[in-house]
Amino acid sequence: MPARTRGEFEAWYAASGGDPWDYQSRSVIARLRRSIDFVRCFVPRDYTGVMWEVGCFQGQFTRLLRESFPQAHIVADDISDAALAIARRNVPNVEFRQGDLLTIQPLKGDLVFALECIYYLRPEERVAGLENLTRLYPRHLVISANITGGQYVTDTWLKDEMGKLGYVLQDRRTLNFRFRLLNLLSYFFPMVLTSSVVFANQAIYFFTQKST
Repeated sequence: MPARTRGEFEAWYAASGGDPWDYQSRSVIARLRRSIDFVRCFVPRDYTGVMWEVGCFQGQFTRLLRESFPQAHIVADDISDAALAIARRNVPNVEFRQGDLLTIQPLKGDLVFALECIYYLRPEERVAGLENLTRLYPRHLVISANITGGQYVTDTWLKDEMGKLGYVLQDRRTLNFRFRLLNLLSYFFPMVLTSSVVFANQAIYFFTQKST
């Protein structure tokens, strides 16, 4: 089972030297840059509202948000105090909070980000996690996840559950593939390959509230 509780995450970080996902690797950096490029397609650089990032880890994507949207009020949270301590040092002018996805008190803002964190909830908790993200009805919700099923979610499940919560999918993009050859080809033909999720390993989604 993956880490779920605060104590489990703290122990996992300590055992791995603080970075169990190797966030300094080229593949992770490329995935985060693809994610922010996707967000820029929908959000103008002069955005001045609230951006709330769930599960920010050490602030790698938070930094990209801060650089891309200098006038936004960015709030970022994580379950781990160890991760937040590093994030606070790495990213200035961001409000950081500690909290669990199921219990964190979200801000009333237009944009909520939940990148690569939904599948760390137990399967029976995931719907409640999505409900908490939408509890104050943000206009837009950006989610990225492994969509290969099993211990992860699927493309169909995520779209269906967000639809039940009153959100419609605006767009999605594949961040990487299950096969090495497709990952290589995606650098040469990005718009062709990343528009499909048939062979996707991880994908990012932009949902909008149906009433807006």
